[in-house]
Amino acid sequence: MAITRIISPSITGLTIPNTSINNASLNSVTALPSAVAVTNTPAFMARRSSNQSCANGADTIVIFDSELFDTDSAYDTSTGKFTVPSGKGGKYFISTKIRTSETADWNSNEIYILVNGSIQSYAGAWFVNDNYGTLSTQITIDLSAGDYVQIAYYQGSGSARNIGNHCSFNGYKLIT
Repeated sequence: MAITRIISPSITGLTIPNTSINNASLNSVTALPSAVAVTNTPAFMARRSSNQSCANGADTIVIFDSELFDTDSAYDTSTGKFTVPSGKGGKYFISTKIRTSETADWNSNEIYILVNGSIQSYAGAWFVNDNYGTLSTQITIDLSAGDYVQIAYYQGSGSARNIGNHCSFNGYKLIT
């Protein structure tokens, strides 16, 4: 069986829904139809720029005071809140990492992802003579416009302790 290669200088009359192909579009394809264009926004990542003191025996809201990026200006560096923008509800991936900054016994370390003040994800550990002990947790969760997400840290070591500047908080809307 012979295979014939078809060489044509132009194609006309071919239509794909929401798109048309012709000689000009074959020479210069610049965009996809809106039906297939998708983005993972809002998206943000913030970190601590210096140590933050955390009281003994109490939940402390961690303020990630330095943004690395924030596509929709939805993260507030003064409150530590990510707020879902209007019209941007859906499934989100949220993650955080907290690192201690002192060599000591760190008893009962816990981090929480809070949505509207309620615990949605948790991680805990005890660090013995551990400098830079690290905890992380993440969650995939449905969020609605106006919902806010914060990170809380608890430690029961007997006195106030510092968490370090290598702590981060990030999230993004999933493409579904």
